[in-house]
Amino acid sequence: MAYAYRYFDLDRVAFDELPYVAVLGLVLGKLGTARHTASELDTLVNGKLGNLTFFAEIYESETDPAALAPKFVVSSSALTENVRELAELPREIMLETDFSDTGKIKDVLQQRRIGMEQGFANAGHASAMAHLASYYLPAGVVREQLGGVGFYRFLKQLLASFDERAEEVSARLADLAARLFADDALTLSFTGTDDDYERFLAAGAALGRTRPEDGVRLIAPDPVALNEAFIVPTDVCYAAQGFDRRAFDAGYTGAWQVAARALSYDYLWNEVRVKGGAYGAGFQTARTGNLRFYSYRDPHLDDTLARFARASEWLAKFDPAAEAMEGYVVSTVAGFDTPLKARALVRRQDGDFFGGRTPESRAATRAQMIDADAAALRALAGPIAEAVAMDAVCVFGSKDIIEASDAGLAVIDLLNE
Repeated sequence: MAYAYRYFDLDRVAFDELPYVAVLGLVLGKLGTARHTASELDTLVNGKLGNLTFFAEIYESETDPAALAPKFVVSSSALTENVRELAELPREIMLETDFSDTGKIKDVLQQRRIGMEQGFANAGHASAMAHLASYYLPAGVVREQLGGVGFYRFLKQLLASFDERAEEVSARLADLAARLFADDALTLSFTGTDDDYERFLAAGAALGRTRPEDGVRLIAPDPVALNEAFIVPTDVCYAAQGFDRRAFDAGYTGAWQVAARALSYDYLWNEVRVKGGAYGAGFQTARTGNLRFYSYRDPHLDDTLARFARASEWLAKFDPAAEAMEGYVVSTVAGFDTPLKARALVRRQDGDFFGGRTPESRAATRAQMIDADAAALRALAGPIAEAVAMDAVCVFGSKDIIEASDAGLAVIDLLNE
């Protein structure tokens, strides 16, 4: 099996163009090209490739919130005997897609809008955490334009006047494709045998063109904590609260992951799920600074936010029995070292490359997890208290629950605004 990931820089795309980048990812592979109809192309891709997907992704620096590596990703895989097609089919789609089928584009966008609305109602915690990040992380601001609330709002406005704007949409997608897919913007990640790699290169891995020097650069607005509560069609709510850990000079160690497990499966399980009646709750933190609490299918809001606020007090007094502490450590390390399939392993390694992380840093994190004790976890209570004190909150949920809340959030009827 061979895996080919093409990463194209998005640094020369303007911020207000990012939603069109997302649209480009949605429609590529679903439209015809200069050589094949959409149906013919679908048959070829399904018959020759293991997968072919197009999407945007933002890679972040561990130390500098403003240092972003935004990429448009072309992900593909194939059996060894189809390595030629692994090069040729994505290349054809990137360089020769015909964007004139605006009816098909509209259908794809309508399906995406419906899917996003279903996600807001059924898995709103993911949307709440993503939008929350846009309150304090530059990467969160960019991601919102590519697939969050910002993109959803763009999608609604575009679809409301799509027939009048169809030609404009077609032209913008063609222009983006011409500017994005160039060899001087490309980083290639290939996994396979040496022979596969040589055949892949010979079949046309290079695109044969460079980007124009047009002066456009991706400059994102500064994050702003808007503290929004989005009304969506559901009887429950999904709450998220957090901040950038680096704002308090709190560095990253493996102890954070052990603390996340203890908070999620002890404190939040008992307080938010058992006592509060939510289907789920958790605490997450990442190397890149994101620190956040969330609740899932939660019948309450203010009580949950109060329990998030008390989490640091619980952690400051954390003193489990030796056996329980060992259990937290062992389960955290087991999750960290979960065996990955080849595709997932490649993606993790690519992410480490763009994020500036080394195999040595991963080994150091594992060692820190193993060495973590109750005192190390108690030391993290301060940054968590500071994060909660920033009062950055985002909620998706029921009209009744949101309007009954005293949290002082800006209430927005997302689907009907």
